[in-house]
Amino acid sequence: MISFKIIQSNDYEIINQTYTFYQNLIYLGHSQGHFYIKDPLVIDNHLMLEVIDNDLYIHPHAKVEFFLVDGKRSTSIKKIKPNQIITIGSTQIEILKFNQTELLLRKEILDIKLKQMIDNQDPRLTVIEELSGLIKP
Repeated sequence: MISFKIIQSNDYEIINQTYTFYQNLIYLGHSQGHFYIKDPLVIDNHLMLEVIDNDLYIHPHAKVEFFLVDGKRSTSIKKIKPNQIITIGSTQIEILKFNQTELLLRKEILDIKLKQMIDNQDPRLTVIEELSGLIKP
């Protein structure tokens, strides 16, 4: 999980918004990736944020000359801590929190949800039972 807040940008629609991605790796860029920033100084696939063993790393795209972390220039992979400010183009991103996200298979997620429905005696269980009767083994 990676959570951040945009504190300054040319893209006025994203300022003061908090974004959370339940993934260990996200790409930020102008027109590619998981999060788009309408900033003319940000390239298509500007950088990647990656959680590895509960540490967060920022990886700039090969075409990125530099980025700033708390106002200090950086040109290579850098370890980031909560509350640090990353600047790409004219956009400032505050890292709020992050942690390693356990990646589950779809079947595992469905099994967890079904168990919760059974435990809570969810009325939708009758529909699920009817649908499962229509499926041929």
